[in-house]
Amino acid sequence: MAACADLSKSPTPNGTPSAEAGCEAVDPSHACSVLRQLRAMYEEAQLMDIVVEVDHGKTFSCHRNVLAAISPYFRNNKFLRE
Repeated sequence: MAACADLSKSPTPNGTPSAEAGCEAVDPSHACSVLRQLRAMYEEAQLMDIVVEVDHGKTFSCHRNVLAAISPYFRNNKFLRE
């Protein structure tokens, strides 16, 4: 679980604190848990929303949010916003 110093300082429109709110993870296993769940979703082909084609026609089903989170190329690429 994460804790934030002052949740009222920079909330987003949906009420969650923004990254600038100074949030700091209290439970270091939370990030690992999120990554395990994302991996399980990938392995079970759940909520895939884009197919990336690489050399020789090989394709990968992916999650747009994961691609955008790990790569400036995908984050700035217009096809992720379609």
